[in-house]
Amino acid sequence: MKGRVWLNLLNDSTMVAINFILNLLWISRWGMLGAALATSFSLSLVNILRALEVRVLFNIRSYPLNVVKPIVFSLVAAFPMVVLKPRAPFVALLLFLLIYLLLFISFGLDREDRSILNDHKGKMKGRYNGDET
Repeated sequence: MKGRVWLNLLNDSTMVAINFILNLLWISRWGMLGAALATSFSLSLVNILRALEVRVLFNIRSYPLNVVKPIVFSLVAAFPMVVLKPRAPFVALLLFLLIYLLLFISFGLDREDRSILNDHKGKMKGRYNGDET
């Protein structure tokens, strides 16, 4: 952020510290995957922190709710897979999709989501009726 160099320094230092600690913990356990996960986690955490800083300092919402909702739903749907550690990838995928779709159904679709679905429904009907649109 322009004019707030100290805040950028704090954010970057936080990211480096978290990344270093997670690398120490996760590389010995998961190897290269641990390093990738540690870096992804630290980058994601600092980006969330920066979005909150922009919200507090400038009263600007960085990410609208329709962008945040699928991300949160994905994290919630992935959590049981981390806890249960299913052996079969197909079962894990089905469990993830089921939880993700249930969350979307329970919280409802946005106007834009419904519009996209209706557009695709129309295209699919045309294909199955012999129309190529």
